[in-house]
Amino acid sequence: ANTTGFNSGMDAAKSATLALTAALAAIGLGMSAKEFIDLSDATQQMNTRIRGATESVEDYNKVQSRLLELANATYRPLEEAQEVYLATSGAMKALGYSTEEILSTTESLSLAFTRNGTAADVAQSAQDALTGALVKGRVDADAWSSIMKATPNIAEDLAKQTGKTTAEILKLGASGGVAVRDLTDTLIVTRDANLAFADSMDTSTK
Repeated sequence: ANTTGFNSGMDAAKSATLALTAALAAIGLGMSAKEFIDLSDATQQMNTRIRGATESVEDYNKVQSRLLELANATYRPLEEAQEVYLATSGAMKALGYSTEEILSTTESLSLAFTRNGTAADVAQSAQDALTGALVKGRVDADAWSSIMKATPNIAEDLAKQTGKTTAEILKLGASGGVAVRDLTDTLIVTRDANLAFADSMDTSTK
């Protein structure tokens, strides 16, 4: 297989890390040699994991570009978006979702975190809950609770998507009755709405 594109992407990421470190040093936030090596290694490892989760050079570049844009738009860590993509991509592909749909799910969830001001640990719990639900093929009550805590708007969004009332969705969620495909489809459909909401929040703080 031709890995030129992948290797070029990883080289570019290393160059970006070097540039960032130089910039931090220039403003008095210099990193020690060990800190720089650790950051560089972590970046390379993440790039390798993304490479393993994509099927072509084009997909790899698309995923990395979109996740970076997402991190910049949400002011949340790039690693968070990358971990959501990595955690969901395998199971979603097995369910027949495309790379574009997996990216939309990742973006929608991260934007929902921004929309709800979700703390990092709560977001992590929701990510783990979604991953578990995709693997199991169902959203059990504990997973639903974690997702609701991180993104309370998901109940209303699911109601609109499925034609049920919000009260019905909440009851289904509490009993482990929400279908995982309904959840992922709702995240995909509401991606643009979550983006608009996050954008409006950013504008209102300026």
